[in-house]
Amino acid sequence: MLRGLGLAVSRLLFPRRCPACGRRLEGDVATFCAACEATLPGPRGTEAEFSRRGRAGSGIALYAAPFWYEDGVRTALTRFKFRGRSSYAPAFARCMAESWRRAVNSRAGGEAFRADVVTWIPVSARRRRQRGYDQAELLARSLGDFLGVPAVALLEKTEDNAPQSSLDAAGRSANVTGVYAVRRAAPDVAGKTVLLVDDILTTGATASEAAFTLSALRPARSCAVFAAKTRRRSG
Repeated sequence: MLRGLGLAVSRLLFPRRCPACGRRLEGDVATFCAACEATLPGPRGTEAEFSRRGRAGSGIALYAAPFWYEDGVRTALTRFKFRGRSSYAPAFARCMAESWRRAVNSRAGGEAFRADVVTWIPVSARRRRQRGYDQAELLARSLGDFLGVPAVALLEKTEDNAPQSSLDAAGRSANVTGVYAVRRAAPDVAGKTVLLVDDILTTGATASEAAFTLSALRPARSCAVFAAKTRRRSG
């Protein structure tokens, strides 16, 4: 009874809000408001929201991303990543789970791509201290709940490199080379499908390097899912 009262007071003082527009939401479902759900920029219908190869890096067997990194999605992810809105993770993770299921179901032999383990591409210890959390870890743990698979820490970041957003494509690849390592206490994932989680897919350099590092654990395949991705630049 006391727990229920505490939850009611918490909802009154800190109501759940749409990550994109800030509108107050009713209930406990992790979501965006109905208006934003209908208008958030997504790649379906203009470009595949998932792919078997290429965009996310050579080591990624299949990837998915439910949104373009634009408009309300960009606003929400900026707040989530830099302004302490850790509560946004479940809303994005729900959409990521739906996108990942579509990706798997679209493939012949898709059962082989179903995740056995969810993990994340970690930030450095310094950035985690600054933000108070690792946004990719929050997404991964929520995603694991939605998919019904364990979320485990497999990687650590050993260098506090420059932000990828400040670099061009060539610089991004060089910037992440060698910055990840397998954690000493990483569980055995040999022969399993590992689903890597990160917030934004741009060139795929980060996911590719993370998958390369994970290859030391001998997974059957590494796949990836992102909250959003940038549009390809033409020319």
